[in-house]
Amino acid sequence: MKEELKKKLKWCNNGYMIIKISPARHKEVEPDVLIPYTIDRDTLSDSSVLLIYVRPETNKINYEAAIINAASPYADAVYLANLNGNLVNNKAIVSSHYSIQLQFAIEGKDKLAKYPEMIREFEKKFKMDFRDAEIIGPFEAIVEYKVKKNAEELFETMVPDPDFLEIYGQTIKRIGDYYVVNYDIPAIITRHHEETNMFSIALRLKSDRYGFLDIDYFIYENMCKNKTTSLLDSDKRHTLPWYKLVRRTYHISRSHIEAMSDLTDYVFKRTGERIGYVDTPLGKKLVEEGIIKEDRLDERLTYLKENPLVYLDRPDGSLKLVNIITEGKERRGSKFIQNDLHQCCEIIKNINWEKSRGL
Repeated sequence: MKEELKKKLKWCNNGYMIIKISPARHKEVEPDVLIPYTIDRDTLSDSSVLLIYVRPETNKINYEAAIINAASPYADAVYLANLNGNLVNNKAIVSSHYSIQLQFAIEGKDKLAKYPEMIREFEKKFKMDFRDAEIIGPFEAIVEYKVKKNAEELFETMVPDPDFLEIYGQTIKRIGDYYVVNYDIPAIITRHHEETNMFSIALRLKSDRYGFLDIDYFIYENMCKNKTTSLLDSDKRHTLPWYKLVRRTYHISRSHIEAMSDLTDYVFKRTGERIGYVDTPLGKKLVEEGIIKEDRLDERLTYLKENPLVYLDRPDGSLKLVNIITEGKERRGSKFIQNDLHQCCEIIKNINWEKSRGL
């Protein structure tokens, strides 16, 4: 079944895309850049720059205004653009951004089986022997097993907490007798088309008194105050903590590591090319601290973006599996503590490249 699925999908920029062809529409779509990204490199390594983009359903003036109004006292806009859905698809922005989630969605149980840490987490959560579990990908769930009739129905399916597991940036939902890996991917990668747009804004914090997660909360709070900016599916998902509740309404970088990934995916120059890693605060800092040489920066960080599940060396000599994109922040009770640029550099410095490349 997996081979049949792959025939129906096109591999593009290290991400699977469902092929949708519009006849007689082959003109290259350019990004509509309103504020160009022009931070000089001397400023970069001491800056905190995050990226926010909205979902197609919330690409409306009132949502954009809520984001800008909430963030403007604490951050300056250093990039603002509108990305048409055709551009998003042509550049494989979304499929590339969710590359690892897409790999798990396609390979399902086989991909999970490569990681003993994931097997242990699965068995602990579901009290089920991994070998006996009916673990499937979302495409299989729709096409072969008929768990749900289409991508949207699967995306909208809610399950109680005992039936939901989030591990290393992947999700598993128990639906009936099946465990569906990354249930939301089919809907996410097919949501953009010529009639949709994506509002994207990069913000540079004015002070280190506030972090990315503070900006996230200010936006959430501002949207809650206005009846015209309701959070998507909040009625169904009201039991979730606020930082999970906002995810279907907008995306925000939650660490310097995630920001580096976001910026290189969504920030375009006027020429239509995307910025490089050295044009991001963390990328510049990695070069300055001698952790990665500039001539190897693109190679190393592109590998990390496409293969973010890596092992870190611990002080005691042991190895720790992490999703590097979701690193860079620590949860202490109900609060998140954001690592600074130097601390994020140390995280990347501790990657065991030999072990990680051997996965």
